[in-house]
Amino acid sequence: MKEKNTIAAYSMIGGINEIKNRLMGAIQYYQKALEVSSLELYPKLYALIQNNLGLAYVKLSSITDPKENLMRAIEAYQEALKIRTKETNPDGYATVQNNLGTAYVKLSSITDPKENLMRA
Repeated sequence: MKEKNTIAAYSMIGGINEIKNRLMGAIQYYQKALEVSSLELYPKLYALIQNNLGLAYVKLSSITDPKENLMRAIEAYQEALKIRTKETNPDGYATVQNNLGTAYVKLSSITDPKENLMRA
């Protein structure tokens, strides 16, 4: 029975490491995409990439460095909101605001609960 539990634990750890590696790979590709997609030249694409980058950081925060990755997600979402405004893209704006709220709720369980919940 003990061996079975050990095998199951190693299997779970392997799965988590695989997810972590995939998320870190996705983050690297989003960052590379941002190197060639500027806010000025491709604003809609830039906002999409920033939103997706934020999503990847939020997911990564569940596996490693939660505070650091949530702060990175928040920064990415704030960048996306430079383009996705209520006036020019109400649906995109709402999506990013929702994602930003989720990041702040998660951050509230780590630090400054009242302040981060108010931000959410």
